Amino acid sequence: MKRILIVSRRLDNTISAPKCSYNLALALARLGVDVKIITSVISLPPGDLSKLKRMGVQIKKLPKLFANRVLSPIFYSFYARVDKEDRIIIGHGYTFGDDITWVHFPRLGALRYLSPFLKDEEKRKLRREGLVERMIYVSSRKLWAVSSLVKKVLTEEYGIREDKIIVLYNGVDTGKYRPLNPEERVKLRRKLGIPEDTKVLIFVGADPLKKGFHRILYALKRLEKGNLKNYVLYAIGFKPNPTIVDLSSNLRIKFLGRLSEENLVKYYQISDVLLLPSYFDSFPLAVLEAMACGAIPVVTPMVGTSEIIVHGENGFIIHNEYELSEVLNDVLSLDVEGLREKVVMTARKYSWINVAKKLLSFI
Repeated sequence: MKRILIVSRRLDNTISAPKCSYNLALALARLGVDVKIITSVISLPPGDLSKLKRMGVQIKKLPKLFANRVLSPIFYSFYARVDKEDRIIIGHGYTFGDDITWVHFPRLGALRYLSPFLKDEEKRKLRREGLVERMIYVSSRKLWAVSSLVKKVLTEEYGIREDKIIVLYNGVDTGKYRPLNPEERVKLRRKLGIPEDTKVLIFVGADPLKKGFHRILYALKRLEKGNLKNYVLYAIGFKPNPTIVDLSSNLRIKFLGRLSEENLVKYYQISDVLLLPSYFDSFPLAVLEAMACGAIPVVTPMVGTSEIIVHGENGFIIHNEYELSEVLNDVLSLDVEGLREKVVMTARKYSWINVAKKLLSFI
């Protein structure tokens, strides 16, 4: 029996990397792997925490102070060695000497692609963190890049050898994230007050600037000028600043802020299109989760999830706000049911069980 130790400062289904830790642990346990997690903060719903325990996943909780990003390389590296035994250590980029370091968001990649949006202090912070990351990556036996985009950053910005990197996409819980049948979907849309002929767009992200939300505003303004008004956009994950509120005036946008995972699933299920025109996004879970619920993705090539999208077949890849407006004009005018089927089929290939199986084959 394989034995794995996952080092994750948090277990939380509303934050990307901690959510990945939870889902991978559960999938590995279902495949018969002996899984142990070291963490400091547990914010999982009781039902999800119970699933881990029922599957025999051991959880060792360390003091909350250890989750501090500055302190975590010291404390977590020590405790990972203590609990290692014959386990394979999978870390998230803040422990030295991992067997596998799971690279979600390389700081030097953010510095390279997001510099125009960063303040000087943010750039200095990313450089400092990038130097620590480089030491951690060099000390690890293997690096798990969540997309080829991340692999490119690791080789070009961190100087990591290609043969040290495995590319394995993140996954989706296809039991939790699933499409509704037509009757259920109509019923939920009515409950939310959405007219039957309205196309529902969705944006999910905590940082609207870096994830290209202003590109969406530009595209929608062009659509409004063309008198195409049968849409509503749900913006989830952030609180709009005054500039965004002003630019959104007269557009059909509803800002919902952060949602629980349960509510987020519902909005994915009633959505027709997910918009994420980011400037750099390693492999956002939102895209795969939305696809699993039947939402058609529209992303840029700088979104790692674009690597599983074939333009026009199971989603759309755009390069700027002009292309975004053109794609939206087409999508909002079409019957999207045929596309939805292909989108869901694509997402199901990347279930967490399949990700866990591929990881075990690498190991």
